[in-house]
Amino acid sequence: MIRALLNFLKVHFSISRPWKPEDDLDFQFWMEQHGLTVYRGKELPQ
Repeated sequence: MIRALLNFLKVHFSISRPWKPEDDLDFQFWMEQHGLTVYRGKELPQ
């Protein structure tokens, strides 16, 4: 469920516009506020 959500968000943001560091910080903050762990790129469990 969460993995699918992360994949959807990654695809959505990469299609809409290039990813920027401030977007990543905002996303990480949002995830932490919701008690979710943030995975980055290769760290994402397959």
